[in-house]
This record gives sequence, C-alpha cells and structure tokens, in this order.
Amino acid sequence: MKVFISHSVEDRNIVSAINCNLILANIQAYIAEEDYQPGTDTWGKVTGNIDDSDIVIAILTRDGVRSSYVNQEAGYAFKAGKQVIPIVEDEVKPVAALEGKEYIRFNRLSPLNAVDIAAQYLERHKTKSDDVVSLIIMIIFFAFILRILSKK
Repeated sequence: MKVFISHSVEDRNIVSAINCNLILANIQAYIAEEDYQPGTDTWGKVTGNIDDSDIVIAILTRDGVRSSYVNQEAGYAFKAGKQVIPIVEDEVKPVAALEGKEYIRFNRLSPLNAVDIAAQYLERHKTKSDDVVSLIIMIIFFAFILRILSKK
C-alpha cells in the first residue's frame, strides 16, 4: 500500500510523525521533498506518484491552506479518482479543490475528539477496503497526538 501525503513543507514535523507510524504499519508514504531529483519535472514527478498511490492524505493546517501545492495535488487526486482524506486543522477553511469536501476536523488542543469522529465514521463504513483506510486514519491521528504531547 502506498499513501501520498500532500502538505506544506512547514508541516514537516507532522508529516514525519505520520510517516514513522505508517512505516511501523508497513505502509509506504510518498513525501515529495524527500524525493529530490535535480532536473526532474516536479509536477510530473508529483502526479506520477499520486497516480501510483492508493490513498492521498491532504494535511490542511494554517500553513497547508496557503500552499498552492496542497490544493493542486488534491485537485489532481480527485480528478484521478483517488480517495482523498482531508485532515483540516480548526480555524482553517478548506479552499480550492478541498472546498465543499467532507473532512476530518483536527484541534491541536483536543485531538482525541478527531480520533472519535474518525472511529465513528469508520465503524459506519466498515468493509475490507475500509479496514486499510481505518488503519491509515488511526495512524495519522496517533501521530498528531504524539506530536502535541511532545510539545507540552
């Protein structure tokens, strides 16, 4: 399984925590800035990896919402028929490709609420393919909680 993580480079700590947890679950994550290839067409590299991914996670924090890349990558993923899991920080309003899409709300001060929402969603939509999605979502929120707790 391969997951494309769309994010602002300012959120690399969040992405690093998510990636560590995905590795533990034997899930490969694609992180564009870790795939440095001088002279390569950046957009072609990114879209190729979105095409090769099973799921796209769009991290929309205060920095992520200002990133044109996050919105472009999410838009491309939707058009490519990929399942996109938007994770949106409180006080952030999704724009462009993510505007009007359902998402999981995340509050840095009370992350367990988002975990509960994700768990309820997954319980209602449980199938074999959702088991993989549920694993990914729970790993993501576990990473958020660890990051928040480590800052206290």
